[in-house]
Amino acid sequence: MRLKIVSYGTSKIQQLRRVALDQNILDTLGLSIGDTVQVELDTENSTIILSKVNSKDVQKKTSKGGVHVK
Repeated sequence: MRLKIVSYGTSKIQQLRRVALDQNILDTLGLSIGDTVQVELDTENSTIILSKVNSKDVQKKTSKGGVHVK
């Protein structure tokens, strides 16, 4: 049985609107400092979703910011 949601506690929003992620989250997702993540906002559930981005995909795109609605 695979868990859908795992809680790692709470974090405070720091100066410059930063949020520090628990090392266990980074380890679980195989993320390291400097890796790129996709940030999505689920407005219906007031949830922010971070997804690991494949390094090959990062090289193909250049981000100009903005909002993308699925």
